[in-house]
Amino acid sequence: MCASGAAKQQEGGLSNTWRDNLSKRLVLDHGAYMIKYSSASEAKPQLMYNAVGKDKKNRNVYVGNKLWDELEGGHANIQVTYPMVRGLLHDSDVETVIWKQIFSRFKKLEERASCLALTLPPILPEIVQTRFTEVAFEDFEFDALFMSSTHSMIREAAVQEIPDLGEQCQLVVDSGFSFTYGLPFFDSKPMRYAATRLDVGGKLLTNLLNEQISYKEVNLQGETHLVNDMKEQLSYVAKDFQEEMDICQQKVNPIVKEFVLPDYKGVKKGYPRDPVTFLSLEEQLLAQKAAQQEQDEYAGAGRKIGLSTDQAVRIGSERFSVPEVLFHPSDIGINEAGLPEMINQVISKCPKPMERPLYANIVIAGGNAHIKGIRERLELDMQSIKPYDSEVRIFELQNPSQAAWRGLKQFCSNKANFEDFVVTRKEYLEEGGSRVLKKLYL
Repeated sequence: MCASGAAKQQEGGLSNTWRDNLSKRLVLDHGAYMIKYSSASEAKPQLMYNAVGKDKKNRNVYVGNKLWDELEGGHANIQVTYPMVRGLLHDSDVETVIWKQIFSRFKKLEERASCLALTLPPILPEIVQTRFTEVAFEDFEFDALFMSSTHSMIREAAVQEIPDLGEQCQLVVDSGFSFTYGLPFFDSKPMRYAATRLDVGGKLLTNLLNEQISYKEVNLQGETHLVNDMKEQLSYVAKDFQEEMDICQQKVNPIVKEFVLPDYKGVKKGYPRDPVTFLSLEEQLLAQKAAQQEQDEYAGAGRKIGLSTDQAVRIGSERFSVPEVLFHPSDIGINEAGLPEMINQVISKCPKPMERPLYANIVIAGGNAHIKGIRERLELDMQSIKPYDSEVRIFELQNPSQAAWRGLKQFCSNKANFEDFVVTRKEYLEEGGSRVLKKLYL
């Protein structure tokens, strides 16, 4: 081996490393509920639930996607553990188990020749940031690490995907599983002193819907994942809350839907439908007899039977009253400003010349940005609290829950000076975690 080749191999640890091979740059958008991951060379991410479950009966342990894919009979007997709690790393041992599951999906992965690129919530305590570096460098022995805030990577995606977005000032709102955070940017740099947090996220909304459904319809307290599916498929933000409530008082209520519960045999995932007509007992017996005859006649033909015997939950005003908590947290006793007021607070903390550009360049992303009608309602409510001479523009990214992953992937694969933001394992071992924190792209 020539001297130059030996030197290069010694510097990188192994030939064909992350420095010259995008497939060895692992991209993880580290959500508290869902981790989106891939290599920097892949076009689409894979998804991994950020949770571990233990069966209370047989003590089996299910990691990540196996928690939902391999279980039959529901999740009432499963004790679920989320390693991220309220946006903070609560159990690094559980998180390490989930990371092992993720990394096992990369064929012939050599951590010592790879770089891990990771998104984290903004304004994390230093001890939490340091723990992530320890897991990456000590538990998995990655050759290099890049860490960024979720908001910075959402901004990276927005700049690439939204032609009308202002170049100098942006305000990124990430409404995810644990909370909703607003963070402004100036010349691509985050203004952390103006960051503002609203303690309402997808988990709170799911738990609230679960309580209401369990009180009115059927007890689903052990089926959080199922209720989350229900929320994602049926919820929407009302443009006029009182108008929607008035509709719910009508004899014929078009807002009411039914959600068919899975039996975990033929039906693995619940789905919404329009309410079925309620029949008298005599009519039900006749209809069931006719349906059984039809089923016997067409057995195996895959024909859909007219009368459904599936168990279904009826959902009415909960479809829009639960997401309304994002706009009025005080409705459930949370003494915080709603989403429009939170955005106003963020902008008020910034220098006066930034006010108009920030109102005109608001980007909303995260899992809750999928809720139908949220952008339109937010834009409407912002009109009543903005300064008279400011224009409000709210941009909604396509597939907003994966916006941070797209931005991170673009940054890792296209940024000319990517290596300037990376900390190597050698630097970490020589200088400690403080070196990593100084180079964080936050």
